[in-house]
Amino acid sequence: MKRLIVLILVLAGILALTCGMSGLGGPSATVIPEPDENYTVTVIDKSLVSAPAWNVTCDGDTFLVGLRGKAQVAIDFEKIQAVDFVSGDQGFQNAAVLFWDGSSHEIKVKNMVRCSGRTDIGIMQIKVRDIHRIEFIQGTKSTGDTSSP
Repeated sequence: MKRLIVLILVLAGILALTCGMSGLGGPSATVIPEPDENYTVTVIDKSLVSAPAWNVTCDGDTFLVGLRGKAQVAIDFEKIQAVDFVSGDQGFQNAAVLFWDGSSHEIKVKNMVRCSGRTDIGIMQIKVRDIHRIEFIQGTKSTGDTSSP
């Protein structure tokens, strides 16, 4: 009888601890970071579906963080014309970053970096591992009201 009571208490405790964990601590699909600067892009995923988006951030920032060799770099969106992602190794995507000045550099970006923004149909969130290409629209950076492009 004591074993049954202990088992019921343990199960009740586990139930109490797991209640309300449906999101499992992940980011909400309805709340995205609001950047100080509004960048407009076209995101093309690995299945080649494209989506124009604004208020774009990657992990809440308006720069792309990656590794160039052993050094960590943070590239401001303002400098980027496009980024092409291809599968890498050990949790990274290889990224070819094309700059507005015509130069390009290769970096490695963590697969789990989450890029988000607003689209005509709603909020978009996508991990770098699922992105084929990001194209930045020149001259779209703005500050202030970022509710639409």
